[in-house]
Amino acid sequence: MDKLAVDIVLIPPGEIIKLAVDISRACSESVDDDYALNTKNCFPHLTLLLGKVSRDSLPDVEKILEDITKEFPPLDLELSSINDLTKNNPAIDRKKERREFLVTKTDELIKLHKAVLVGMEPFLITEPATHEMFIDPMGVSNKALGWVDTFAKKTVLENFRPHISLGPARPEGLTFPIKFTASRLALCHLGPHCTCRKVLWETKLSKL
Repeated sequence: MDKLAVDIVLIPPGEIIKLAVDISRACSESVDDDYALNTKNCFPHLTLLLGKVSRDSLPDVEKILEDITKEFPPLDLELSSINDLTKNNPAIDRKKERREFLVTKTDELIKLHKAVLVGMEPFLITEPATHEMFIDPMGVSNKALGWVDTFAKKTVLENFRPHISLGPARPEGLTFPIKFTASRLALCHLGPHCTCRKVLWETKLSKL
C-alpha cells in the first residue's frame, strides 16, 4: 500500500508500559486479541497526531520529526486518573468497554503536540482513510477510519486530550498521580482500533 494510516506518539518508559500491559492482561478473557496490549505489536502510547501519509514521504516526515525532537528535552509527565469512556452505558458488552489513563496536559506537552501538528501538515493526506492503509485491514472498523480522518480537525489544539488507551481493562488500587518521563517519539503504523502495531521510525527528545 502506498498510503499509510499513522500515529505520531510518545512511547512511555518501561514502568508505564508494564503497568498498562499488566492491567490489560489481567482481564485478558474479556479483551479481543487485537486489543490486548503487549510490548511488541500493540503497545501503550500517547498519541500526538493521527493521520495518513504517503509511503514516499516517509523520509521527509522522519526528517521533520527529527528536527522537532532536537527542540524538546524529555518531558516530565503524569498519569492523572482513569477515564471510563463507557460509564454512561452500563449495558454495553464487556469487550466493548473502553478506559484510558488521562495524562496531565502540561505546557511542554502542548508545545510538542503543536510542533508535530504544524510540522506534519504538509504531509498529511486529505483523501478518506481506507482499510488498506492499516495493518490487518480486515480487523479495522469504519469507526477507526473516522478517527484517522477527523483527528487533525477535531482532536487537536484546545481539544487535544492526552491519554494512554487501556481498552476494556478495569484498573483497581492505583494511586494518582503517577509520574514518569517520556523521551521516545515514534512514527507508528496503525492497526485495528487505531492501535500502534509497528514502529516505522523513532528517536528521542534530545534538547539538553
